Amino acid sequence: MRSQSVWPVSSIRLTNMLEDALRRESEEWEEVFYSGQGSFEEMDVSSKMRDKAVAQLWTLSRTLRLSSESYILGVSLFDQVLSRIKVRSKYVYCVGVGCLSLAGKLVEDDDPELDSFVRWTEFSMCELKRMELAIASKMDWNLNPRTSLHFLHIFYFMVQSSNAASLPSLAPVEYRLINCLRHYQSASFAPSTLALAVLSVTLECCHPDWLTSVLHFLNEVKVDYATFIKCLRFVQKVCALPSEAVRLLPSDLVFLSCSLEKSGICTCARPTYADIVSGRHKAGLCEGSGDESCTSCASPASNKGVRVSALLVSAS
Repeated sequence: MRSQSVWPVSSIRLTNMLEDALRRESEEWEEVFYSGQGSFEEMDVSSKMRDKAVAQLWTLSRTLRLSSESYILGVSLFDQVLSRIKVRSKYVYCVGVGCLSLAGKLVEDDDPELDSFVRWTEFSMCELKRMELAIASKMDWNLNPRTSLHFLHIFYFMVQSSNAASLPSLAPVEYRLINCLRHYQSASFAPSTLALAVLSVTLECCHPDWLTSVLHFLNEVKVDYATFIKCLRFVQKVCALPSEAVRLLPSDLVFLSCSLEKSGICTCARPTYADIVSGRHKAGLCEGSGDESCTSCASPASNKGVRVSALLVSAS
């Protein structure tokens, strides 16, 4: 199993990596739609069939001790292959195993033998070899596209390099992303958008200035606010976040993006995720950052002015 290491990468290099990843995403990624669970078309892969296959691939990857990077790449290839060809329902899992096998060969330090996949599945060696060749051909031999995990790593280390605030380790954040990928709705969002939504709900819990970072990345990714909000709500639902979590609207992001650039709002006073859940923001008891160098925080009058918290919480 390949060990996950922290990248000692400079901010400039991270920016260049993000630009290159976004360029490749625009060239490679295609939105995937799955038919309803009640579809009677033999050649249509329903959302239920897709999720079942992805869950089986997760069990197989754990059995073979593959890394999360291999699994996520395998799922990404699986969705893209199903968007390009019609597959009979009885071959759906075989396509998934072929994608996971190819991903393991590209990612793992010790390439998993095809015998291992044969031993733990119902397919023969010849079937898997033919499937791997068919997948590679349909993907034009581009078997290493930019995945949501790649973007998640870039965003994570950009936040880490630009702010001294402590962040949770990568492992639980990656697992949150994996949970999202096990749902068919994830295939309708670009990898960069899904990764940013996962990072956003993570930063809410530990980063007092999380929204500034999210707005910065939204500007880099160039995704429309409505799509990001839809993806954010999907991640919140999958991760079973508290019902009182911060709920943003596209208009909130537009207003805040303009206001923060003009320095019209004190970002130090922005409530944390804990403030929202505990209700401290309603009583004006948000902890904030307490930055004494900020003139807005130091001024008593500013506490009576416009607060970002009023824009973040939807009226119940």
